[in-house]
Amino acid sequence: MVMRDLRWPNLGRWGILVGLAVLPVVLAIACSADPDGDPDLFREPAPRIGANEVLLYVSNQSYEDPDIQIIITIDGEVVVDDRFPVGNQHNWVPHLLYLSPGEHRLRAESSTGATFDGTFDTVRGQPRWAVLNYWNESGEEGKRFVLTSYDEPVAFY
Repeated sequence: MVMRDLRWPNLGRWGILVGLAVLPVVLAIACSADPDGDPDLFREPAPRIGANEVLLYVSNQSYEDPDIQIIITIDGEVVVDDRFPVGNQHNWVPHLLYLSPGEHRLRAESSTGATFDGTFDTVRGQPRWAVLNYWNESGEEGKRFVLTSYDEPVAFY
């Protein structure tokens, strides 16, 4: 009968140093993964935009309504007509729009009955960023959209 030593081998100083060098890389990859396990490292970068363009991000932020249809018109023209799953609430979908300078009317409707009517301005020669989030929370406001516009790129966490 042959007996094997099942204890950890003696790695010595070099083994410990290699282990310590690899540990930060493993931790960085593990910490960059979203709840579904997809590492952020492989996600596409946000589109770059130029003058007179608007990057409109749309997201469903409601676990109460996990998959909804959203139709968005700007100045009466349909610019978004798509389904938006809530996922992990970190899934803003970018839509690149070319708009003339001035005030624009945005209308949004969801398959749950929520509507939004609002305006935002664009300035000649300057890019704009906007975020339209759908929410469904208990209380007075319930199902609603929230639109926020920015003069600089948006960072999502």
